[in-house]
Amino acid sequence: MRMRSLVGETYIALLDGSSIVIGDAYRDVPIKFRREALMLLETELEIEGIKKEDVIQETAPAHSPELHLVNVIKVMREEEEKDPNCDNFTNSGLPNLNKLRSKAGYNVSKDEMLIAWELSNR
Repeated sequence: MRMRSLVGETYIALLDGSSIVIGDAYRDVPIKFRREALMLLETELEIEGIKKEDVIQETAPAHSPELHLVNVIKVMREEEEKDPNCDNFTNSGLPNLNKLRSKAGYNVSKDEMLIAWELSNR
């Protein structure tokens, strides 16, 4: 997937320490950056050959991955209240990482889960 920035330069950094700069010329965006890049489609990025209005809004689950995970954890809590046997949370009270990954729709890292968990408890 080739993208370009609409605002000069767009920086994307991941929790694993890797980062990418997308400038005003189209460039290939590696797979591991695409989820974050798709979240910036409305404001900062454009995909080569695709008009913004043709992109389905659901490709970006929320404006930030953390907010998306906080919302998923909220849904998991509601499910747990309705059915205490659904195993959405571990014995230590943290979200079940496999269930969180399934409901979030991507491979959530433990660090991402912990950040979202902390945010959801504020």
